[in-house]
Amino acid sequence: MAVRGLSNRRGFATLQRLGELAGTGIVLAGHFGEMPGGLNRAGQAMAIAEAGELALSLVIETAASPDGGRWAAKRVWKAMDANSGAYAAIFIAHGLAATSARLAAAPGHHLSVDRLEDARGLLRETFPWSNDDDRMVREAALQVQPEDASGVDAAHVTIALMALAKILGEDAAKLPGIAGFFGEDDIAAYQCGLGWQICFNHVLPRFVRLIDAQGLSTWSDNRTQS
Repeated sequence: MAVRGLSNRRGFATLQRLGELAGTGIVLAGHFGEMPGGLNRAGQAMAIAEAGELALSLVIETAASPDGGRWAAKRVWKAMDANSGAYAAIFIAHGLAATSARLAAAPGHHLSVDRLEDARGLLRETFPWSNDDDRMVREAALQVQPEDASGVDAAHVTIALMALAKILGEDAAKLPGIAGFFGEDDIAAYQCGLGWQICFNHVLPRFVRLIDAQGLSTWSDNRTQS
């Protein structure tokens, strides 16, 4: 089975499972990056989880790089079922909201901590979530220093590792993009770091727009004017 076909099948099964857990079915707002009006809290949580699933797809591809090739990504997709995929997507959604809230705690930041924390509240109300998972997300987010935004890359890759562990267990740490980032080879760490920056630079704006479109717009306007 081709990797793209396999990933599409696993991704759709994950979305279906998320929709079952939320009781909403697939909303698809998370893939288009806009929160429709009229959704109840479960529907909003589903949209945020969908954005987590979209992020998970790119996380898998990034974790398989730079030298793992398609076999490493295929290994993850083959191991993933609807339940583990949903679990990983929810974990990433919590992680992205938590790390973004940590950044937003800086004075004068464009994003709203309250909106990001409310997004996590929506996820907790709607999907299974354990105290242990909450502790792991909180500890990963604490790597972010709001004053200078240092620690963001490490926090994001830690979230990615823990999400992938929901699918692969301890073997997640052996994926090339994970092992290289946390390894002792400076060149490999640099290469993997660039890959992860591209990954999260791609998924974060879409994710944050669902939760705090006004804050993201303020940031974009400020960039345009500077």
